[in-house]
Amino acid sequence: MVGLERESNPYASRQLLELAALLFTGFLLSPAFAQTPTLVRGTIIDALTHKPISIVNVVVTNTPYGAATDSAGYFELRNLPPNLYVLEFRHVAYRKRIHIFTLKPSEHVTFTVELDEEPVKLQEVEITARPEEMPRLQQTY
Repeated sequence: MVGLERESNPYASRQLLELAALLFTGFLLSPAFAQTPTLVRGTIIDALTHKPISIVNVVVTNTPYGAATDSAGYFELRNLPPNLYVLEFRHVAYRKRIHIFTLKPSEHVTFTVELDEEPVKLQEVEITARPEEMPRLQQTY
């Protein structure tokens, strides 16, 4: 029986080795080229006192994104896709404020927003009692 010998191709072996090295290097370096997530953060303060305002709703209009400020007036919005955004800052005792900005890939943006107080306007309420209810209302509990 005649043995079949396989010819060794040093060029093909070298190409295979180079390809393996390239793939391994690409695997190791891929996190270095990955985009860093975006970050939008800030502090909301009173325009007169410059004290932080808690429980301010931070709404990214026309998106499902939003946040609320903590007791230090701080908020964070992470991983927003790059785009043009309209932020609304709302609080029941303050005038609404709007901020428009463009967020670029991997960008970190920090805002300080001042809100002006807006007194809550309530309608007048009149309370009356019928004469027969007066003794019961005058009792101390």
